[in-house]
Formats: sequence, C-alpha cells, structure tokens
Amino acid sequence: RHDLAHLVDVSEPQIESSDYSRGYPGVQAGEEARPLLFQISGDIKGGQSGAGNTATYPDHQAIEALKMADTSSKTHRGIVQRLYPTQAQAEQFTQFAGVCRLVYNIALEQREQHWRQFLRATGKHISYPSQARELTALRADFDWVAAIHVTPLQQALRDLDTAYQRFFKGLGGYPTFRKRGHNTSFRFSGREVLVEKLNAKWARVRLPKIGWVKFRATRPLEGRTLNATVMLTALGWHVSFCQDIDDTRVAGSEPVGIDRGVTVPLMLSDGTSYNLPASLA
Repeated sequence: RHDLAHLVDVSEPQIESSDYSRGYPGVQAGEEARPLLFQISGDIKGGQSGAGNTATYPDHQAIEALKMADTSSKTHRGIVQRLYPTQAQAEQFTQFAGVCRLVYNIALEQREQHWRQFLRATGKHISYPSQARELTALRADFDWVAAIHVTPLQQALRDLDTAYQRFFKGLGGYPTFRKRGHNTSFRFSGREVLVEKLNAKWARVRLPKIGWVKFRATRPLEGRTLNATVMLTALGWHVSFCQDIDDTRVAGSEPVGIDRGVTVPLMLSDGTSYNLPASLA
C-alpha cells in the first residue's frame, strides 16, 4: 500500500527536519520499503481537450492600451508586524510550522522518488490537486495533523508546486527539503484572518484555530489583505500581511533624479530646487 498512515509512527509524532531522511517509518525487517505519501486511488480529474475545443485569446494590444490609459493600478506590499503571543499560542505556532514542514518534505520526497510508480498507477504525473486530495485522507487518519488548520498545509503543497514550476521554467533551483530552524513559518489566506485595532500602538489578529494574537501596530494596513504569514525570526514571532493596495500615479509622469548639495540642499533633474526652512538654516 502507498499509504502514509502505515509510514508515520503514531506513537512518536515528532516533527523533525530529518524525518524524511530516516527511511520509511513502520517498515519491518524483510518488508518491502513503501513510498512516503498518501494512498494513491482513483484517477485525477482534470480538464480534457478534444479536437472540437476552441479557445479565444484576448487582444493583447488592446489590453496594453487599457493599461496605459488607466492611471491607477494594484500593487502588492508586505507589512511585517511583531507578534506577542502567549506561551500556549507560541507552542501552537511551533506545531503549525512543524506539521507544515513535514507535509512539504514528504510531498517533495513523493515527487522525487515515487513519480514513476504514481504514473504507472494513474497515468498522470504528481501535481498539487493529487497531493491535496491525499492530504485530506491524511487529516482523517491522524488527529495531530487534523489539529492544524487545512490552509497552511495546502499552502505548503502550493509552495512546492510553485517551486517545481519555477525550476522547469529555468527561473529557480531545484526544490530542497525544509529544515527545522530555517523554515519556521506558515501562511493563511487573507479572507481567513481578521485584524482589529486596539489603540494607537496595539492591534490584534485572529488566526484560525489559534485565536486572537496581539501585535505592535507600527504601520497601518491599507487595502485588501491577500495572505498573512506567521514566521519565527531571531527577534521573535512576526506576521507579514501581504496587502493589495492602489498605486495611483499621474499618467505620463516621468521619473526625476535627486541631487543633494551644500549651497542648494535639494535639486531635481527637472530644475526644481528646494531649500531648508529658515528655522533650520
């Protein structure tokens, strides 16, 4: 069987970075080694293309013209805030990050070592949809995996799928295993988190299955939150909000250079000069 339920030692659910390098847990002496991931069953449902299928592609020149005419656009901006979790919440953070790292590593090992077996069994290659379905079965078999919200686990599989796509396109290196102490983070979707302002300096964020966590509001949150990543750094736990904000610029505006001097404190390349206020001069 290609079932992770028989490969994970339930009595010792340790979340270590070297779990993937200890062989196959649960394999007895003389027993054939089994692949590390979930049960492969059924065909992967996907889109089918036939001779009668046609596709209409947009006019790219018209799209570019609309972009040039539009004076406002969207841009993504990451805003990092320092979290101040309780002791229980900090332990939950560590558990979330550890299980996400484990799921990423065993999914990577499945893609590396067992893609031929999966191809023979299903006629298709391993992909994010196939591993996401196996993740559902894994959560049903192990309570300590089900204790983690499903979104961070799905995001870990998406990160792996994106890493492979970038590798095959020549945009990045081959995906590597995540290690404890170096990859201590997990991510929620923006629609799942709620931010509430407490006062001028403090706010709190509600994370699924964790609850309200206080953070120091050093920068205002603008626009729509796309996702929220909780991560551990040398300075403690932080949350990074990816914001989708409006980037309004004047149509046809050109960039200018800035020169700082002594006689003229600030001179622009278009000839505009700025002097210091009289109180400072």
